[in-house]
Amino acid sequence: MNLHQKILSIAAKAESIRKDGYNQHHKYKFHSHGAVTAAVRDLLLEHLVATEVTMRDGACVVTLVNAEAIEERVESAFDVPRPNDQPQSTGAIVSYAVKLCYQKTFLLEDEAQDVEAMKPKALPAGNVDATLTSIAMAKTKDELDLIARNLDQGAFSKDQWNQLANMYKERLNAIVDSNR
Repeated sequence: MNLHQKILSIAAKAESIRKDGYNQHHKYKFHSHGAVTAAVRDLLLEHLVATEVTMRDGACVVTLVNAEAIEERVESAFDVPRPNDQPQSTGAIVSYAVKLCYQKTFLLEDEAQDVEAMKPKALPAGNVDATLTSIAMAKTKDELDLIARNLDQGAFSKDQWNQLANMYKERLNAIVDSNR
């Protein structure tokens, strides 16, 4: 197999990945370096594909190499600003570049979420009690956002809409606090 065939084979066999990291400061989930590399490590070894990382011309270059024919290479260059010359800075740049290269090259997708849970719940138009209950029962920010996107402000009075907005804010804060 040539390198491009190996890359396609790895992409076809790679499992989806779950966002296992959480940024406390900005309050979002992300794919950690460990989760991304774990998703392809055994497949890279099986297909004899090596990874080389170099810093060149202000960029971090991640190169995938066919170990059976080392002249076959695919490079990904990441222009990453270096805030300082601390070892942690260089390590973070390398980790991010490798992670991004693997995610994009091997088409690593988010682990499938429960599709039924993600579907918006059918709410009778203007039924404030049913809507308040749905908001209060939302378990994730994504569920809460789906409910909000499917609301028609015109179906509620101004007081009802304000009541819904307040419940949304309270539930959102509770979900964010529980993820800390």
